[in-house]
Amino acid sequence: MIKTILIIFLSLFVAVTVAEFAVRYFAPQELISDMVSFGEAPCHRLKSAKSGVQNSGEYSVDIATNSLGLRERDFSIQKPENVTRILVLGDSHTFGWGVKLNNIFSEIIEQKLNTYSSKLKFEVLNCGVYGYGTGHQIKFLTKYGFQMEPDLVVLAMDFLHDIKKNNQDFYALEDNKVIRGSKSCIAERSRSFTRYLPFSSFLRGHCHFCRFIGPEILKMSAQIFNSNHSNNDTESSNEEFDLENTKKFFDFLNKELKNRRIKFVVVILPEFESLKQEFEIDQNFWNLLRSFEGFLSREEIIYLSLQKNFEQKLNSSDLTFKYSHHFNAKGHKFIAEQIKEFLNERSLLVN
Repeated sequence: MIKTILIIFLSLFVAVTVAEFAVRYFAPQELISDMVSFGEAPCHRLKSAKSGVQNSGEYSVDIATNSLGLRERDFSIQKPENVTRILVLGDSHTFGWGVKLNNIFSEIIEQKLNTYSSKLKFEVLNCGVYGYGTGHQIKFLTKYGFQMEPDLVVLAMDFLHDIKKNNQDFYALEDNKVIRGSKSCIAERSRSFTRYLPFSSFLRGHCHFCRFIGPEILKMSAQIFNSNHSNNDTESSNEEFDLENTKKFFDFLNKELKNRRIKFVVVILPEFESLKQEFEIDQNFWNLLRSFEGFLSREEIIYLSLQKNFEQKLNSSDLTFKYSHHFNAKGHKFIAEQIKEFLNERSLLVN
């Protein structure tokens, strides 16, 4: 009996080892150390003072958070004198997925602004957290961001992903408040089982095979769950409805910032062709984008849309990772240059 168990265990070990090397060679995955804590508003946050690694077949970078749980250096919550403070909200693009700290667009903007300014000092603080949508960002800003006394809030919008995450099942506006919906966020659902397993943190940051089969296991578990339970966790999502919900969030956020006399800029980040195909709305993309830009204009929300500038660059493919829906160091430099130029043109850095 013991011999049989040992043979089965050894066979499984060999099979998983072979599968791990096969995935690493043929389909390397994007891995990141366990950096997330759950249960806190706005759903999940980056752990405080945590270090780790992020790697794939295209990059390998060290990542670290400060005492506030941001991928930033430590800074005082109270804004120092003679400092213009800019908060940058966003998701994995703003977090700097796959790039070193100094290459993130918020860091580049800060370096450039301080290089050409002799009187004022600028702090451009990276508040990006992967998995966030607009509802998450509003909750983050309300609970943590306003304490940092920003003069300007820049929201870097990942257009298609944010619309999807702004479904009412995640967040909704009720009585002029952003209310958490019934649907667990994607970061929490991705840890439904693995966070209770031994060595799950290590596997999440090192096992390509686990990352490869993880989404399929989640799909199967969701199908089983939804077939045996009520439809509380199913998505009632469609692009037009979610876009209208998104507009409500931005209208709410714009009014909140105006009341606090904080300047507000929306930066619509470029979308990749692969993402348009993944969301199966390639034909409707420009209609959705124009509709949202029209809304921002009507509500007098200052915005910068980078899609056309991105597509007009002959080497735009050099600005992204080949196997990832994220910008590489060159892409972050492109975004930083566009935002800095826009802020100067619109005199948004002058108090």
